[in-house]
Amino acid sequence: MAPPNAELRQKLQYICDMLEQLRVIAPSQAGPLLPYLIDVARLEASETMMRQRQGKTDT
Repeated sequence: MAPPNAELRQKLQYICDMLEQLRVIAPSQAGPLLPYLIDVARLEASETMMRQRQGKTDT
């Protein structure tokens, strides 16, 4: 069983990967807001992963 930090890192990486795929396939006809919101969520997950690596757990 993976340590809790490693498990969290794996989950966050999975979320980042899935959000990146969603951003790529988001229809441009839907306007710019949907891809933007997906990208914001991806960036938040990525930053959370970086903070977790640095040992900061005050998210």
